Amino acid sequence: MTAWCHRLHGGAPGRGRDGDPDDRRRAGSRPGRGGPRRRRSRGATGRRLVAHLHAAGLRVRAVTRDGRDVGTPGVETAAADATDGEGLAADCQDAVAVYHCVMPVLARWTRDFPVVTDALVDAASRVGARLVYADDTWMYGRVDGPMTEDTPWRPVSAKGVLRAWIAERILSAGAAGRLPVGVVRAGELYGPGVRSLVAGNVSPRPCGVGRSSGSGTPTCP
Repeated sequence: MTAWCHRLHGGAPGRGRDGDPDDRRRAGSRPGRGGPRRRRSRGATGRRLVAHLHAAGLRVRAVTRDGRDVGTPGVETAAADATDGEGLAADCQDAVAVYHCVMPVLARWTRDFPVVTDALVDAASRVGARLVYADDTWMYGRVDGPMTEDTPWRPVSAKGVLRAWIAERILSAGAAGRLPVGVVRAGELYGPGVRSLVAGNVSPRPCGVGRSSGSGTPTCP
């Protein structure tokens, strides 16, 4: 697996298998078989995905802009520019699945997200890998119940419209037969090593002593 999962900073960002496609897909689902699972992995989602895949016995290549360690011993690391489709294709060679966990800086979503996403779609399609996109829930807008795959996309912000558009680009590539794709959505992340936009503003980390409080039911899933 190739995991592309790092946050993009500054300038350029830095989210083929042999044989029958079905055989390659089956091989990639079993520990120790098939090509590497590649992934961009400097961010919270990417780092945990790399650790999870490695613990499952899969061969993982964690790709970041600078190629530095992602915190999981035994994982192959590589450096790449996530806007360079041709370079990404070379780095994804022999991958069974490519995980798109690239997260541009919020202020540059409009500029960077389409470029990075198109580059990863192109790279994964060139090598015959499945592309799995780590998405959020901004495209749903305001909802009054649980969010499911059948929840209508009704974004109420420019960022929500953008995320809906990005997801649609990936799903359209899959529908057109360019490559197999999957989209996984999470409303919010929390826990060790996570910089949460919501939790960081609503429930700041305690400074030295004391407690941090927040609203909600702790037993809710």
